[in-house]
Amino acid sequence: LGMQISCGRFSYANIAPAAILGVSGTLKVMGDYERRVLRGYGLKSFIYLPSVYGDSRFDFDKADKESVSIERGLNNYFQKIVEVLINVTKSKRAGIVFFADSKRLNEFVSSPF
Repeated sequence: LGMQISCGRFSYANIAPAAILGVSGTLKVMGDYERRVLRGYGLKSFIYLPSVYGDSRFDFDKADKESVSIERGLNNYFQKIVEVLINVTKSKRAGIVFFADSKRLNEFVSSPF
């Protein structure tokens, strides 16, 4: 449960710093429009440096017979969700589950799984 409270809003691009030393890790994939916008904020040079964090290890799961599951009954459905989450977290990855609505979420929370 949470509540967002707005405490202010402004664009970092409009604070007019004396120098901008770092912008984004996505400069290589920007198109002409994005480059024109950055030039409008005074950026004239674009330098590409390798990440200090190393190469990205991000990898999308590939759809295969284990990625998609159709379960019969609510208990099997909830059990499969838990099974997948356990496998994901064992491999030191994050898992997130989206439910259709709060009713289904509450059913899952109150299930034996």
